[in-house]
Amino acid sequence: MSALLTLALLVLAPKVAHAEAIDGTTRSTARQLAYEGVQAYEAGNYDVAAERLERAHQLFKAPSVALWSGKALEKQRKLVEASERYLEATRLPIDDTSEAKVQNDAKAEAKAAYDQLAPRIPRLMIEVHGATSSEVKLHIGGTSVPSAILSTPIPVDPGRVEVVAEHQGHTVRANVALDEGSKAKVVVRFDGNSSSAEVTTLSAADDRKAQGSARPSVPADPGPKHPGPNLVGPIVVLSAGAVVTIAGIVLLATANECDYYGYCFEDSGKMTAGAVLTPIGVATMIGGGVWLGLKVSHHKKHGGAPTAVLAPIPVRGGAGFGVVGTF
Repeated sequence: MSALLTLALLVLAPKVAHAEAIDGTTRSTARQLAYEGVQAYEAGNYDVAAERLERAHQLFKAPSVALWSGKALEKQRKLVEASERYLEATRLPIDDTSEAKVQNDAKAEAKAAYDQLAPRIPRLMIEVHGATSSEVKLHIGGTSVPSAILSTPIPVDPGRVEVVAEHQGHTVRANVALDEGSKAKVVVRFDGNSSSAEVTTLSAADDRKAQGSARPSVPADPGPKHPGPNLVGPIVVLSAGAVVTIAGIVLLATANECDYYGYCFEDSGKMTAGAVLTPIGVATMIGGGVWLGLKVSHHKKHGGAPTAVLAPIPVRGGAGFGVVGTF
């Protein structure tokens, strides 16, 4: 739907709630001004567009008229007024349910335009020292403003702004250049004839950089870490082999028993069990040791330090393998 058709639907549509409040002449005038404003906007003549749409908006409060008025103001770089007009468009009531979709679409577009415009609006903060706020007369850009705005960031249009502060016959002036998204601070000091003003500006890029540096620093990633090898499996196998080996050795050692009279006899069951368990235990320990050695060697090859080594150690009743080191 074209912009002009949208305006036609909104301005020409019969309004039950506005029927008594808006007469035909006013409605016709608002329609004509809205058409002329949008035509001027699409032709790139934003000064004429802003003037026509402002008048149409004053005559007829419709979301789309407010939306287009905000667009024209934005093109004029009157960002503060544009943002307020967008916001107003989102809050205007919808009286004609037959045109609810069109008006709701205009409200949604105005909300999106407001969200995109808000970060672009410069902010100016003025501080005064040597006088109370109620004693100071303040002008920003040639317009008198209440001193209650002191020490509070206020939205201003981009460009050069003159700040004038007066107190007990002394006048302090400061010129501030503001780009879109930038911030500035003017500190006014009243001290008789030595009164002065100090200006500090912060561009949008500097502001983002400052906000970034204010965040907690995150340590740089030291690179991929090499966790220690998982030695649970080899240790379990080694431990099981040691238990079996010890059990076999014990059985072999106790297979021969002697009675009180010195008569000795051999327990064939223990002898057989010991002869079977001992080599099985030793073989299990060797297997676990080899497994452990492979894991430690692989980890060391990839930058880790060995946490265990396999070495032959004496075992009571014979010889075997043991694990020494830390885990």
